[in-house]
Amino acid sequence: MEGTETYFEDLVEKYNHFMIDCDGVLLSGTKAIEGSVEAVNRLIEQKKSCYFITNSSGRTSKGLREKLDKFGISLPETGEATYCCFSSSYTTSLYIKQEYPEIKKVFVLGEKGLCDQLEEEGIQTVGLDITEISIEPEEYENYELDEDIQAVVVGYDQNINYRKLSIASLYLQNGRKFIACNPDMFDSIHGRPIPTTGVTIEALTYITGLKPYICGKPNPHIVNIIDKEFGLPEEEKAKTVMIGDRLTTDIYLAHNAGVDSCLVLTGCNTAEDVHNKEENPDKIIPTHVMPRLGHFRESA
Repeated sequence: MEGTETYFEDLVEKYNHFMIDCDGVLLSGTKAIEGSVEAVNRLIEQKKSCYFITNSSGRTSKGLREKLDKFGISLPETGEATYCCFSSSYTTSLYIKQEYPEIKKVFVLGEKGLCDQLEEEGIQTVGLDITEISIEPEEYENYELDEDIQAVVVGYDQNINYRKLSIASLYLQNGRKFIACNPDMFDSIHGRPIPTTGVTIEALTYITGLKPYICGKPNPHIVNIIDKEFGLPEEEKAKTVMIGDRLTTDIYLAHNAGVDSCLVLTGCNTAEDVHNKEENPDKIIPTHVMPRLGHFRESA
């Protein structure tokens, strides 16, 4: 059913497993989106499994759980259903640990949450404490690279600057792996786009000609992690839905993972964007469209 608008109650009736994006679905900036907290708490009451999957890299998965709790979403630790949080910093750290166990030190363009998550997995980080903002040509030419640094990891970084970009580009030009938490070019905060990780990626790609491996959405790697850690057998995928506000990450993830999707219109994309080639270049159509997560039938 192409782009069919539906109600929250319809999703509850059809699905047992809910993969839910956070920014643009539950939250907008520092505020909860109308009806979102009530919707999630209804899912918990009805013992629906909830997997909160965010491309935000600024927090650890534990930090994301704590953030949701502050907004009134308290996730049970145990019970009949599964409730867990996955930040892109977690999926990135796990990817490096599993695929490149030899990597023990990385250069990071990102926030403290990303560095903390990497450190938890035994991966030393460099870059967070760089406070100088410039680098002179002579220093750049003679900059001594740390041979132990085997990858450049890119996440959202509010303190990105010329020096950090220059040093990161040097490591990439000298054969280090290029790994990114997510491809998001911007987030929408109450209708105002704000630049995020993708802007940094584009700068490094332009300088080096290299493209990173993306660990977050739309990479279905996160669904494999869920299956491995909590069990999501193939037969349960028909009862699974991914809810998000962004076509090229959330809805594409659902497509890549072979599950249904629901686009909510409280974040980055509009209903019109679904058929816009620039916004939806692969023409992947969401299974459902809702004005917001808390689109309750009794309130219509």
